Amino acid sequence: MLGLFKKYKNLKIVLFFSLLLVFAGLFLNNEYYFATASIFVINSLLITSLMMVIGYAGQISLAHGAIYGIGAYTSAILTTKLGAPFLLALLASALAGFLVSLIVGAPSLKLRGHYLAMATLGVGEIIVILFQELDFLTGGVNGFVGIKPAEIFGYSFVNLTEYYALVSVIAVSILAFLAIFVDSKIGRALRAIKSSEIAASSLGLNPSFYKLMVFGLSGAVAGSCGSLYAHLDRFISPSTFSVSFSVMMVAMVIVGGESSFAGSLAAALIFSLLNEYVRQFQELSQFLFGLGLFLVAIYMKGGIGNIGKIFPAKLERVKRSEAS
Repeated sequence: MLGLFKKYKNLKIVLFFSLLLVFAGLFLNNEYYFATASIFVINSLLITSLMMVIGYAGQISLAHGAIYGIGAYTSAILTTKLGAPFLLALLASALAGFLVSLIVGAPSLKLRGHYLAMATLGVGEIIVILFQELDFLTGGVNGFVGIKPAEIFGYSFVNLTEYYALVSVIAVSILAFLAIFVDSKIGRALRAIKSSEIAASSLGLNPSFYKLMVFGLSGAVAGSCGSLYAHLDRFISPSTFSVSFSVMMVAMVIVGGESSFAGSLAAALIFSLLNEYVRQFQELSQFLFGLGLFLVAIYMKGGIGNIGKIFPAKLERVKRSEAS
């Protein structure tokens, strides 16, 4: 077991995260707090999945919120209108997110930087418009109401305390897989491609294949998150998955650190708490997010996940200046 944690260092972060969720579950005392905690868990998984695209594939996607919505609507339609089991709907949401992400990621094979961002922005906007216009499936701008609660082997997770436990188990399992993935040979190959595609190609790596792999994996995770969210709120609307939400996700990845597991989880906590407690002050919410991003960009260029390296580096510079 110790060898596993030594080989896959990010697993230690996932273990700490799981212990945090258990500890929180013991002290939360009403369904409102369990609902907020569940949103935090879902956001943690969602931001980490986008971190894979930005931090390991070196790409920017502004369609992540829309893919999240694809998963939510897929699960809602399958369980509520077609009577499919929750686990089947969860897998179908992941598959839908995977397939749509391949379409979103296809421009990354030829586009870079802001051109890729514009392309994914367009795809995301198209998906949100479809959510609004296909009202016979999605409920249109009024949203999809009456989503059935998650049910596994005949047991219905109506109680939010129990649903929090279910969401936590699923999220920790997926995060553990992602932690192993980024510390594996594939993760090292992705870091090499991000550093230099030409050098990576000379070593026999196929940048196009690896980029699409990350987009697909990220989309599958985002689709799963959408399914978990749909059965938590039991109501979804197109506005939840807007382009502005995708932009906020990108900002949170930057705040957390482009390739930092711990930073992504910390950014998810900040995002969830701010989004919940300043909801009634929409302008203040946007101001705080913008201010936070501004301060991180100036004082913590590697994001929250890099904070452990910032202070030792500053301390070393102070020591050297005093010695001279």
